[in-house]
Amino acid sequence: AIAAEVSSPVSGGLSYSAHVSGVGWQDEVSGGAVAGTTGQGRAVECVKMRLAGGLSEYYDVWYRAYVQDYGWLGWAKDGARAGTTGIGYRVESHGGRVQRRC
Repeated sequence: AIAAEVSSPVSGGLSYSAHVSGVGWQDEVSGGAVAGTTGQGRAVECVKMRLAGGLSEYYDVWYRAYVQDYGWLGWAKDGARAGTTGIGYRVESHGGRVQRRC
């Protein structure tokens, strides 16, 4: 499972969703809520993140996943997929950053 949030004086926030092994894509959550499952032994295979509100007008969210047997995959941004789906490889770590648009 994953949880994330962003703090900013600009209105808006971070929304994200997880693709869970044996379940598929779950509904988008925000504000530090859990995406994925807990206590079920199911792996998160892929994540998507996006900014909402005023944040999305001035910033992009960039993120990537470290996937079992693959390592770090390329950067994704603003709702793109980071990870894999349908092949059973779990996300072992993920990282991200919010970057001002030029």
